[in-house]
Amino acid sequence: MADTFYVTTPIYYVNAVPHLGTFYTTTVADALARYHRARGHETYFLTGTDEHGQKIERIAREQNQSPKDYCDGIVAKFKDVWKQAGISFDRFIRTTDPDHRASVEAMWLRMQAKGDIYKADYDGMYCVGCEGWKTEEEVVEEGGVKVCPVHKRPVERVREENYFFKLSAYADKLLALYEQPGFIRPESRKNEVTEFVRSGLKDLSISRATVKWGIPVPNDPGHVIYVWLDALTNYVSALGGPDQVLGNPRSQALWGAHAPHREGHPALPRRVLAGLSAVGRAAAAEGRLLSRLYYRQRAKNFEIDPRYARGSQRDCRCARRGSAPLLRPA
Repeated sequence: MADTFYVTTPIYYVNAVPHLGTFYTTTVADALARYHRARGHETYFLTGTDEHGQKIERIAREQNQSPKDYCDGIVAKFKDVWKQAGISFDRFIRTTDPDHRASVEAMWLRMQAKGDIYKADYDGMYCVGCEGWKTEEEVVEEGGVKVCPVHKRPVERVREENYFFKLSAYADKLLALYEQPGFIRPESRKNEVTEFVRSGLKDLSISRATVKWGIPVPNDPGHVIYVWLDALTNYVSALGGPDQVLGNPRSQALWGAHAPHREGHPALPRRVLAGLSAVGRAAAAEGRLLSRLYYRQRAKNFEIDPRYARGSQRDCRCARRGSAPLLRPA
């Protein structure tokens, strides 16, 4: 199937309401989707929310809500902002969607069948803010306490039985892929990525035994699937799951044309877009695309006000003078 284009935003973690970072990323992805539709390409634009994990479990408990009720409230705010901004997504996926859960379970069983998953004890540091494990090299010490350098909060010591993914077994295969012309874009990042893999890959912990808010591991409900593995699968879930991506011609074509979009900047797709110049034009035009963009220091303390999510170029000029109330206290 020729002329297909599949663009995705990150799925946004629901510990925060829509803000400038999520608004920027989604708007640029929307511009790319509109461009390819205008050229007559079959286009699929995916966005959504990442809703599982220990952080969400704790936030919901602090607010005397169930995790699902808390997530429903944040999701409603995202959908309201995207509606007011005219974002033209084809699907808003949630990691709590039943079809996504089925896709994650199918991916787990595939990895398990290949012998890529094993169970072992984990003893290490965990940052709830990052929802990630930390090594000694990834933390800093302040006042005798080991702290996450991103969140400036003490990491937690975790000892539990986990499932692990044999990432170390894939080093040679990854390096072979990196040698294919155009596989890593931009080319300037090739050496950095290659050296990271050559320095040695460690197997990844991909389950949690002490967290309950997540997708249970198939045939072992005492564990939930690690939130990052759960979230990453959404790009496959939206195309019908792994079986469809491997066997359905339309899903295969869209997956081959996947243009991932990272928060904060557009990442060039592995398979070049029909018009790379469109990416440059979208990035150069961002001041006009972000209607009523109002910048303040520490923007993370503010949320997007949906009443001002749509506007004109005149609104953008007003925003540069500081008069457009796009943001409001979160």
